[in-house]
Order: sequence, then structure tokens, then C-alpha cells
Amino acid sequence: MAGAPRTVRPAARRPAVSESIQPARGPRGFWVVAAVLGFSLTVASSPTPLYSVYAARWGFSAITLTVVFAVYAVALLGALLAFGTLSDAIGRKPVIVVALSLQVTSLVCFIVATDVGWLLAARLAQGAATGLASAGVSAALLDLQGAGRSGRGALMNALMSTGGLGAGALGSGAPWSTPRIPNSWCTSSCW
Repeated sequence: MAGAPRTVRPAARRPAVSESIQPARGPRGFWVVAAVLGFSLTVASSPTPLYSVYAARWGFSAITLTVVFAVYAVALLGALLAFGTLSDAIGRKPVIVVALSLQVTSLVCFIVATDVGWLLAARLAQGAATGLASAGVSAALLDLQGAGRSGRGALMNALMSTGGLGAGALGSGAPWSTPRIPNSWCTSSCW
């Protein structure tokens, strides 16, 4: 059958990497991803009220305090610029897992901190984690918002971002405003 036309079968459709590695679908997945964003931003803002306490204990200057704040911002912006679209390429879940791992690493750095070097390491990890989480989670919220619910992902992103930032600062600052002052950052944040 040399003269017969050759039949070409269409290749089986393989899902793209980003389609095969997605957060859980449905309402539960949406709320889990929203909680991850809230957690990430709560953790990111929780040390802010404690910097004056660290400065008094370790005797560092206002310029050093500014550098500690700046390291976070530079790491966050760097992560957003360098890895903002990474979740489109490899999937939302791996990016979110790396972001959460970095957040936990930053918390460990804060807990064991004995000097400014630890604060800088913690803020560097925290900035990178927040940048990764913000990009991956924002995209996942849009993916999971559900048909006919346009705007739900963007609204939840805004609410969890502002709510998380406020809760972190309030949660870690409140114990310091009471007469009983805890001995370490962990006891003030982990009550």
C-alpha cells in the first residue's frame, strides 16, 4: 500500500506540568490556599513590633534597623521579579511548598537569633518566602475561584493580605504592651 495516504493519529494530550501539579480543586482547595496567604503575611509582619526590643537588647542603631527592614523588601521584590512566573511553569503547589518551607526557616532563624546577623538571615528568607507565596498563591486563588465567581480570588487575595499583615503585627505587638513582658520572641508570638 505504497500509494495509500498515511493516517496520522493525534498524539494523546498530556497535561502541561502546571496543570498536573495544582492545589486541591474545589472550595476546600480555595480556602486552604487563602489560609496559606494569610499565614505567610502574618508571619512576615509579626516581627515588626519587636525590632525596637531587639535594638534595645543588642544595642544596634537606627541605621541597622533600617537595613533589617530593607533586606526584607529587597528579597521580596527580587523573588517576585525572578520567580513571579515560576508557578506558571512548574505548577502552583511546588512554589507554595517552597515558600512555606522558607517561612518556617525564617521563623527558626528568629527563634534562635542572638544578634543582627540572625535577623538579617531571617528577613532575607522571609522576604523570599513572601514573594514566592504572593505570586504562587495569587495565581492559585484565581485558578480555584470557581466558575461564575470572577473576582472572588482577587477579593480573597486582598482580604488575606491586609488581614494577615494586621494580624501579625497585632499578635506579636500586643504581649509587649502588657505589663508582663515575655523573655523571647517565641513566647510572645507563640502564645
